[in-house]
Amino acid sequence: IGAANYLGDIGGGEGTRRDFIADLKLGFTRYQICGYSRYKISKDFSLKGNLIYVNISGDDSKSLNPARVGRNLNFTTNVIEASVQGEWNFYQQSRLSGRSKMLKGKKKRTDFKSYLFAGVGAFYFNPKGEVGGQSYALRNYKTEDVSYSPIALCFPVGLGMAYTINKTIRISVDMSYRFTNTDYLDDASSQYGKKTPGSLDEKISNPNLLLSSSSATSAGKELPLAANYGYNYATNTSTKRGDPSNKDGYFLVSATAGIVIKGKNKYYKGKYKSIANRRKVVKKKTRAKF
Repeated sequence: IGAANYLGDIGGGEGTRRDFIADLKLGFTRYQICGYSRYKISKDFSLKGNLIYVNISGDDSKSLNPARVGRNLNFTTNVIEASVQGEWNFYQQSRLSGRSKMLKGKKKRTDFKSYLFAGVGAFYFNPKGEVGGQSYALRNYKTEDVSYSPIALCFPVGLGMAYTINKTIRISVDMSYRFTNTDYLDDASSQYGKKTPGSLDEKISNPNLLLSSSSATSAGKELPLAANYGYNYATNTSTKRGDPSNKDGYFLVSATAGIVIKGKNKYYKGKYKSIANRRKVVKKKTRAKF
Protein backbone atom coordinates (compact mmCIF):
# COMPACT_ATOMS: atom_id res chain seq x y z
CA ILE A 1 0.00 0.00 0.00
CA GLY A 2 1.08 3.60 -0.31
CA ALA A 3 0.59 7.16 -1.52
CA ALA A 4 0.19 8.56 -5.03
CA ASN A 5 0.41 11.99 -6.61
CA TYR A 6 0.22 13.35 -10.12
CA LEU A 7 2.23 15.70 -12.32
CA GLY A 8 0.49 17.26 -15.30
CA ASP A 9 -1.42 20.30 -16.55
CA ILE A 10 -4.04 20.79 -13.82
CA GLY A 11 -3.45 22.38 -10.40
CA GLY A 12 0.16 22.68 -9.34
CA GLY A 13 2.32 25.52 -8.09
CA GLU A 14 2.63 29.19 -8.89
CA GLY A 15 4.67 28.96 -12.07
CA THR A 16 3.32 28.53 -15.57
CA ARG A 17 5.83 25.82 -16.46
CA ARG A 18 5.81 22.34 -14.99
CA ASP A 19 8.75 22.17 -12.60
CA PHE A 20 8.67 18.47 -11.72
CA ILE A 21 8.42 17.92 -7.93
CA ALA A 22 8.16 21.66 -7.26
CA ASP A 23 4.85 21.70 -9.14
CA LEU A 24 3.18 19.04 -6.96
CA LYS A 25 0.35 19.84 -4.57
CA LEU A 26 0.78 17.64 -1.49
CA GLY A 27 -2.85 18.25 -0.56
CA PHE A 28 -3.85 16.13 -3.55
CA THR A 29 -1.88 13.08 -2.46
CA ARG A 30 -4.09 10.01 -2.88
CA TYR A 31 -3.63 6.26 -2.39
CA GLN A 32 -2.43 3.17 -4.24
CA ILE A 33 -2.68 -0.59 -3.66
CA CYS A 34 -0.25 -3.03 -5.25
CA GLY A 35 0.22 -6.78 -5.61
CA TYR A 36 3.54 -8.13 -6.87
CA SER A 37 5.69 -11.18 -7.50
CA ARG A 38 9.49 -11.09 -7.56
CA TYR A 39 11.86 -13.64 -9.07
CA LYS A 40 15.49 -13.66 -7.94
CA ILE A 41 17.80 -14.04 -10.94
CA SER A 42 21.11 -13.66 -9.12
CA LYS A 43 22.55 -12.15 -5.96
CA ASP A 44 22.22 -8.62 -7.34
CA PHE A 45 19.37 -8.79 -9.86
CA SER A 46 15.65 -9.56 -9.67
CA LEU A 47 12.63 -9.40 -11.96
CA LYS A 48 9.36 -8.08 -10.53
CA GLY A 49 5.80 -8.04 -11.86
CA ASN A 50 3.25 -5.55 -10.52
CA LEU A 51 -0.52 -5.07 -10.60
CA ILE A 52 -1.34 -1.63 -9.16
CA TYR A 53 -4.53 0.33 -8.48
CA VAL A 54 -3.90 4.09 -8.20
CA ASN A 55 -6.14 7.07 -7.48
CA ILE A 56 -4.96 10.53 -8.60
CA SER A 57 -6.59 13.94 -8.99
CA GLY A 58 -5.98 17.64 -9.59
CA ASP A 59 -7.92 20.91 -9.27
CA ASP A 60 -7.13 24.32 -10.74
CA SER A 61 -9.11 26.09 -8.01
CA LYS A 62 -6.42 25.01 -5.49
CA SER A 63 -3.52 26.19 -7.66
CA LEU A 64 -1.25 29.13 -6.80
CA ASN A 65 -1.25 30.16 -10.46
CA PRO A 66 -4.06 32.70 -11.22
CA ALA A 67 -4.16 31.61 -14.89
CA ARG A 68 -4.91 28.04 -13.83
CA VAL A 69 -7.47 29.17 -11.27
CA GLY A 70 -9.24 31.07 -14.05
CA ARG A 71 -9.16 27.98 -16.27
CA ASN A 72 -11.06 26.16 -13.48
CA LEU A 73 -10.41 22.59 -14.68
CA ASN A 74 -10.46 19.58 -12.34
CA PHE A 75 -10.20 15.84 -12.69
CA THR A 76 -9.92 12.56 -10.86
CA THR A 77 -9.10 9.14 -12.29
CA ASN A 78 -8.39 5.60 -11.20
CA VAL A 79 -5.37 4.02 -12.84
CA ILE A 80 -5.00 0.25 -13.21
CA GLU A 81 -1.40 -0.59 -14.07
CA ALA A 82 0.35 -3.84 -15.02
CA SER A 83 4.13 -3.54 -15.25
CA VAL A 84 7.40 -5.45 -15.18
CA GLN A 85 10.62 -4.04 -13.75
CA GLY A 86 14.19 -5.09 -13.19
CA GLU A 87 15.84 -4.48 -9.80
CA TRP A 88 19.54 -4.04 -9.07
CA ASN A 89 20.82 -4.30 -5.49
CA PHE A 90 23.58 -1.70 -5.38
CA TYR A 91 24.18 -1.95 -1.62
CA GLN A 92 23.87 -4.95 0.71
CA GLN A 93 24.62 -5.45 4.39
CA SER A 94 24.52 -8.55 6.56
CA ARG A 95 22.87 -7.03 9.62
CA LEU A 96 21.79 -3.52 10.50
CA SER A 97 23.17 -3.97 14.01
CA GLY A 98 26.62 -4.84 12.73
CA ARG A 99 27.00 -7.64 15.29
CA SER A 100 29.23 -9.83 13.19
CA LYS A 101 29.73 -12.39 15.99
CA MET A 102 26.13 -13.47 15.53
CA LEU A 103 27.10 -14.79 12.11
CA LYS A 104 30.02 -16.84 13.40
CA GLY A 105 29.71 -20.42 12.29
CA LYS A 106 26.75 -19.59 10.03
CA LYS A 107 26.46 -18.95 6.33
CA LYS A 108 26.53 -15.20 5.82
CA ARG A 109 23.36 -13.71 4.37
CA THR A 110 22.28 -10.21 3.34
CA ASP A 111 19.38 -8.90 5.39
CA PHE A 112 19.41 -5.23 4.33
CA LYS A 113 19.45 -4.10 0.70
CA SER A 114 19.16 -0.85 -1.26
CA TYR A 115 18.10 -1.15 -4.86
CA LEU A 116 17.34 0.76 -8.06
CA PHE A 117 14.69 -0.31 -10.55
CA ALA A 118 13.28 0.50 -13.97
CA GLY A 119 10.72 -1.11 -16.20
CA VAL A 120 7.79 -0.83 -18.58
CA GLY A 121 4.05 -1.31 -18.26
CA ALA A 122 0.59 -0.42 -19.51
CA PHE A 123 -2.29 1.20 -17.67
CA TYR A 124 -5.98 2.01 -18.03
CA PHE A 125 -7.38 5.42 -17.06
CA ASN A 126 -10.69 7.28 -17.43
CA PRO A 127 -10.53 10.91 -16.18
CA LYS A 128 -13.70 12.41 -14.73
CA GLY A 129 -14.41 16.06 -14.00
CA GLU A 130 -16.94 17.79 -11.79
CA VAL A 131 -19.01 20.52 -13.43
CA GLY A 132 -21.91 22.15 -11.61
CA GLY A 133 -21.80 19.51 -8.88
CA GLN A 134 -22.06 16.62 -11.36
CA SER A 135 -19.32 14.19 -12.40
CA TYR A 136 -18.72 13.54 -16.11
CA ALA A 137 -16.44 11.11 -17.97
CA LEU A 138 -14.37 13.72 -19.81
CA ARG A 139 -13.12 11.46 -22.60
CA ASN A 140 -16.69 11.01 -23.85
CA TYR A 141 -17.10 14.77 -24.42
CA LYS A 142 -13.92 15.30 -26.48
CA THR A 143 -13.14 18.53 -24.64
CA GLU A 144 -10.32 19.36 -27.07
CA ASP A 145 -11.96 17.73 -30.12
CA VAL A 146 -9.43 14.91 -29.76
CA SER A 147 -10.10 11.19 -29.37
CA TYR A 148 -7.53 9.51 -27.12
CA SER A 149 -7.15 5.94 -25.93
CA PRO A 150 -7.90 5.01 -22.29
CA ILE A 151 -4.85 2.71 -22.41
CA ALA A 152 -1.30 4.07 -22.35
CA LEU A 153 2.27 3.00 -21.61
CA CYS A 154 4.24 3.83 -18.48
CA PHE A 155 7.93 3.60 -17.65
CA PRO A 156 8.58 3.27 -13.89
CA VAL A 157 11.93 4.28 -12.40
CA GLY A 158 12.82 4.51 -8.73
CA LEU A 159 14.75 3.31 -5.71
CA GLY A 160 14.00 1.47 -2.49
CA MET A 161 15.25 -0.27 0.63
CA ALA A 162 14.39 -3.76 1.89
CA TYR A 163 14.97 -5.79 5.04
CA THR A 164 14.57 -9.56 5.25
CA ILE A 165 13.25 -11.10 8.48
CA ASN A 166 14.19 -14.70 9.34
CA LYS A 167 15.14 -15.35 5.72
CA THR A 168 11.43 -15.56 4.83
CA ILE A 169 9.63 -12.20 5.14
CA ARG A 170 10.81 -9.16 3.23
CA ILE A 171 9.75 -5.64 4.25
CA SER A 172 10.50 -2.82 1.81
CA VAL A 173 9.86 0.85 1.10
CA ASP A 174 10.31 2.36 -2.34
CA MET A 175 9.64 5.56 -4.24
CA SER A 176 9.07 5.77 -7.99
CA TYR A 177 7.93 7.99 -10.82
CA ARG A 178 5.92 6.75 -13.78
CA PHE A 179 6.78 8.46 -17.07
CA THR A 180 3.93 7.95 -19.56
CA ASN A 181 3.35 8.35 -23.29
CA THR A 182 0.08 10.25 -22.84
CA ASP A 183 -0.72 13.89 -22.09
CA TYR A 184 -4.39 13.14 -21.44
CA LEU A 185 -4.16 11.56 -18.01
CA ASP A 186 -5.93 14.73 -16.81
CA ASP A 187 -7.84 15.31 -20.11
CA ALA A 188 -5.90 18.56 -20.73
CA SER A 189 -3.21 18.86 -23.38
CA SER A 190 -3.60 21.49 -26.10
CA GLN A 191 -6.52 23.79 -27.06
CA TYR A 192 -10.24 24.13 -26.32
CA GLY A 193 -12.59 22.28 -28.62
CA LYS A 194 -15.28 24.02 -30.67
CA LYS A 195 -18.60 23.43 -28.92
CA THR A 196 -22.14 24.70 -29.28
CA PRO A 197 -22.43 27.97 -27.30
CA GLY A 198 -24.32 27.50 -24.02
CA SER A 199 -24.29 23.70 -24.25
CA LEU A 200 -23.19 21.24 -21.56
CA ASP A 201 -20.29 20.25 -23.83
CA GLU A 202 -19.00 23.83 -23.79
CA LYS A 203 -19.21 24.08 -19.98
CA ILE A 204 -17.37 20.78 -19.54
CA SER A 205 -14.65 21.88 -21.97
CA ASN A 206 -14.41 25.41 -20.52
CA PRO A 207 -15.48 25.58 -16.82
CA ASN A 208 -14.29 29.20 -16.73
CA LEU A 209 -17.85 29.97 -17.86
CA LEU A 210 -19.08 28.84 -14.43
CA LEU A 211 -16.98 31.30 -12.44
CA SER A 212 -18.88 34.11 -10.81
CA SER A 213 -17.77 37.70 -10.26
CA SER A 214 -16.72 36.71 -6.73
CA SER A 215 -14.00 34.55 -8.30
CA ALA A 216 -12.26 37.57 -9.80
CA THR A 217 -9.22 37.24 -7.56
CA SER A 218 -7.09 34.36 -6.29
CA ALA A 219 -4.82 34.81 -3.26
CA GLY A 220 -4.94 38.55 -3.84
CA LYS A 221 -4.04 38.22 -7.53
CA GLU A 222 -6.41 39.26 -10.29
CA LEU A 223 -7.47 36.46 -12.64
CA PRO A 224 -7.03 36.76 -16.43
CA LEU A 225 -9.98 37.87 -18.55
CA ALA A 226 -12.57 35.26 -19.50
CA ALA A 227 -11.69 35.93 -23.16
CA ASN A 228 -8.41 34.07 -22.54
CA TYR A 229 -10.33 30.81 -22.14
CA GLY A 230 -12.37 28.79 -24.58
CA TYR A 231 -13.16 29.00 -28.28
CA ASN A 232 -13.52 32.39 -30.00
CA TYR A 233 -16.45 32.06 -32.41
CA ALA A 234 -15.91 35.54 -33.89
CA THR A 235 -12.37 34.75 -35.12
CA ASN A 236 -12.89 30.98 -35.29
CA THR A 237 -9.77 30.39 -33.19
CA SER A 238 -9.08 28.55 -29.95
CA THR A 239 -6.98 29.40 -26.90
CA LYS A 240 -4.53 27.33 -24.89
CA ARG A 241 -6.03 24.71 -22.57
CA GLY A 242 -2.93 22.63 -21.74
CA ASP A 243 0.77 22.19 -22.53
CA PRO A 244 1.45 19.43 -25.10
CA SER A 245 5.24 19.75 -24.68
CA ASN A 246 5.20 17.66 -21.47
CA LYS A 247 3.60 14.27 -20.94
CA ASP A 248 1.73 13.51 -17.74
CA GLY A 249 3.09 11.23 -15.02
CA TYR A 250 2.50 10.04 -11.46
CA PHE A 251 4.50 9.35 -8.29
CA LEU A 252 4.14 6.30 -6.06
CA VAL A 253 5.52 5.76 -2.56
CA SER A 254 5.01 2.18 -1.39
CA ALA A 255 5.41 0.11 1.77
CA THR A 256 5.33 -3.60 0.96
CA ALA A 257 5.60 -6.96 2.70
CA GLY A 258 6.42 -10.19 0.88
CA ILE A 259 7.01 -13.82 1.75
CA VAL A 260 9.11 -16.44 -0.05
CA ILE A 261 6.57 -18.88 -1.51
CA LYS A 262 9.01 -21.04 -3.48
CA GLY A 263 12.76 -21.32 -3.27
CA LYS A 264 13.88 -24.04 -5.64
CA ASN A 265 15.75 -22.03 -8.24
CA LYS A 266 19.54 -21.96 -8.43
CA TYR A 267 19.88 -18.85 -6.27
CA TYR A 268 17.46 -19.77 -3.50
CA LYS A 269 18.40 -23.43 -3.14
CA GLY A 270 20.05 -23.96 0.20
CA LYS A 271 19.88 -20.27 1.12
CA TYR A 272 16.32 -19.26 1.92
CA LYS A 273 13.38 -20.81 3.70
CA SER A 274 9.99 -20.86 2.01
CA ILE A 275 6.45 -21.86 2.82
CA ALA A 276 6.59 -24.39 -0.02
CA ASN A 277 9.93 -25.99 0.72
CA ARG A 278 11.47 -26.04 4.22
CA ARG A 279 15.11 -26.97 4.50
CA LYS A 280 15.99 -30.01 6.49
CA VAL A 281 18.98 -29.81 8.78
CA VAL A 282 21.44 -32.58 7.98
CA LYS A 283 24.37 -33.08 10.27
CA LYS A 284 27.58 -33.91 8.47
CA LYS A 285 29.96 -36.47 9.91
CA THR A 286 33.50 -35.29 10.38
CA ARG A 287 36.15 -37.66 9.09
CA ALA A 288 39.57 -37.66 10.63
CA LYS A 289 42.38 -36.78 8.30
CA PHE A 290 45.88 -38.14 8.78
